[in-house]
Amino acid sequence: MDAPPTKILILSANPRNTKSLRLDEERREIETGLIERSRLRDQFCLITKGTVRLLCISELTIGSL
Repeated sequence: MDAPPTKILILSANPRNTKSLRLDEERREIETGLIERSRLRDQFCLITKGTVRLLCISELTIGSL
């Protein structure tokens, strides 16, 4: 029996009053490098959530497990 894929949870936020971050580009680079190019891509499940607030982190991590 195959093991379920390892879940990779990427949480991001661009705080107010700060310089804009390259969050979409970073997510795309991770997705392309790890998932699309890897021979082991079937062993991973990439989950991304943007505009995350501190209060939502525990809810997101528990719900994604």
